Amino acid sequence: MKAWRCVLVLGAAWLAGCTYSSEVPVGRDFGLEDFDCQVGSPAIVASVEDPASMHRLRARSGFAYVAAGTNGLAVIDVTDPEAPSLRGTLVHGEGSTTRVDLGATHAFVGAFADIVSVDISDPDAPEEIGFVSPGSGVEGLLVDGNHVFATNHRLYVADVSNPADPAIVDEIDIAGHVAGLDISNGYAFLGNAGQGLQVVDVSHPDAVSQLEGVQFDDRPLEGDETSRRDVAESGGWVFVSGIEGVLFILDATDPTALSLVAELGGFSSILGVVAAGAYVFVADAGSLHIVDASDPASASILHSVPMPGGVQATHVAVSGSHAFVTTDGAGLQIIDLNCAE
Repeated sequence: MKAWRCVLVLGAAWLAGCTYSSEVPVGRDFGLEDFDCQVGSPAIVASVEDPASMHRLRARSGFAYVAAGTNGLAVIDVTDPEAPSLRGTLVHGEGSTTRVDLGATHAFVGAFADIVSVDISDPDAPEEIGFVSPGSGVEGLLVDGNHVFATNHRLYVADVSNPADPAIVDEIDIAGHVAGLDISNGYAFLGNAGQGLQVVDVSHPDAVSQLEGVQFDDRPLEGDETSRRDVAESGGWVFVSGIEGVLFILDATDPTALSLVAELGGFSSILGVVAAGAYVFVADAGSLHIVDASDPASASILHSVPMPGGVQATHVAVSGSHAFVTTDGAGLQIIDLNCAE
């Protein structure tokens, strides 16, 4: 099958171009529980190349907001997913931007040790309007209402009701690295490399409390500071990446009494997990995997989309009929899910 493939290049400068190819590589976001796409034959249709590593991202209303490391926050217009275009960038200080999430009107990014509020009303000129420092590097970041939850070895809660003046209102100790988190119905689910899945009651953001979680059999080796777990919650189920290439699936109908119901293998090095409708999208070494989780207890890998050069997929966002995948070395890959009519 022949198709146009467009590439946008990010570096010291941005360039755009399209080539005609005879080969098409096979290949808690917003409202994703209502995602009704029946995934067909997913294929990469465009890319945004970046010589550095891209980290987390969010996609909404025709834009992808990418934590692009030393290139800061990148705002990419994906209104036409096959012809992406850079609209604006923002670099905070000298730190690397590794986390991003969206509030109703602003983006919030984790840039080294700071939580940064960004006005994104003008996509061509995202503007930093405030920041607060938890005191050490931001490993995980998620927006819930008027609060931003950030993690490293602690969980920090920042009140961002006034984005220009964010303020830490509570914090608790959480032993180990927490890079992945999701929040549902007043509970935060934290993917802790050494401690498994931790649960925190955040129904009162200025007085959070840790509950009993679940410890998995896999644990990082002593001294391992690189292992991470990601987490996604959907419809009373929690999906947690394992250290050794396994996706753990838990019944979280009652968050105070989690139950491990399945372990899905076939992965290598999972860095990103996103649940959307009946699917779980898994960013893995060399591929984006799409898991059929219509029956979570018997979930299975439905599709695998290879990344160019077999690079590590670092995270994924889903919007409309496309998936957007950040990578370590091949930039942003845009995948048409070819949803069934």
